[in-house]
Amino acid sequence: MWRARRSFSASSVYRGNGLAICVALCLCLDSAALLADGASGGANPFVGTKTNDNAAAGNIGEYVESNIVTPVSITSVTPTNLTSISLTAGDWDVWGNIAFNGAGGATLTLQLAGISLTSNTFGPDNRGYGQYSVSDIIGSTIAPPVFRVSIASTTTVYMVGRVTFSTGSCSMAGTLSARRAR
Repeated sequence: MWRARRSFSASSVYRGNGLAICVALCLCLDSAALLADGASGGANPFVGTKTNDNAAAGNIGEYVESNIVTPVSITSVTPTNLTSISLTAGDWDVWGNIAFNGAGGATLTLQLAGISLTSNTFGPDNRGYGQYSVSDIIGSTIAPPVFRVSIASTTTVYMVGRVTFSTGSCSMAGTLSARRAR
């Protein structure tokens, strides 16, 4: 038969029917100690932030963003960088969007937006990009899926756009963002 105790610690032992169970629950640990840098004698990989600010560089939750509001000119059928961000070693979730806008009678027939580790190029395995294909449209916004970037050293990540049109001109604007996952 189990007997309840009024209080217990991580090392409390309960005995019942000859069975000893050692209670070692995470709930018993001091959460402040878990979040304190160096709590276990070295750098704690769980350091983040406890409020509505940005996590410090190198910590989980670190946020990097490039927002382009002034339109960038793009040539038909040519992959072109909208923007880039520099990410330090680690595991990152990267996302963004591109808004294409035709002018001077341009009708856009194919728009692509993608995240790449190579300048002016879409990734070789076609991950991390979105496509919109329709005739006679003046503009659209494309948000590629979240793309995991796992890198061993500082690397530049690009938001690349490509559009097909026959007359007039086209420009693009948008955002490239990343958050450190680990």
